[in-house]
Amino acid sequence: MINRILWPRILLAGTFLLVAGGCTRVDRLPPDPVAPMEAEEEMLAPPHVAQPAPDELLLDQATTHFEAGRLQQAANLNRQLLEMEGVPSTRRERALWSLAMIHLLPESPLHDPTRARADLTRLGNEHGESVRGQQARWLLGLLDDLDQVRGQVAEQTELLEQLTETVEQLRRIDLNRRPSSGGGPPGRPESSRPPQPPR
Repeated sequence: MINRILWPRILLAGTFLLVAGGCTRVDRLPPDPVAPMEAEEEMLAPPHVAQPAPDELLLDQATTHFEAGRLQQAANLNRQLLEMEGVPSTRRERALWSLAMIHLLPESPLHDPTRARADLTRLGNEHGESVRGQQARWLLGLLDDLDQVRGQVAEQTELLEQLTETVEQLRRIDLNRRPSSGGGPPGRPESSRPPQPPR
């Protein structure tokens, strides 16, 4: 009888002691190490992105200036890129093409057809197999044709001026040879008329 009454109480007390003892042990454990905040920030940060090369940055800036119409700044950056060592061929090609266009555009403050030809020639020689190299050679051919046409137009203009001057001189001579009073045919004095045959 006593055992029946005490047994559940003993079990309840034992369970309570076990739970309390377990809680005590848990409380006595050292705390979990706290991860530093930097580690969490690193986990949240995006993966490392490689920075563009200096020559790539220069070329991008030059392109931005060119598209905005700031041709002097674009030309300076392109020249700076071409003076650098180890610049990839494609970037050198783009810089040369940009310089050629800056020197070729009539509205450019740096308009200089001679320098444009030099840039295009260099582009064709150094990058002849690329699209821009082939375009450079084609454009040089067009410039040569244009120079030839301009030369022909200049010659024709000069010839036309000479003809106009000659016609003007002949007109003056003709006006000077005409008599002041009428009587005979223009330009022939009366005394110089041939005798008329008798009737």
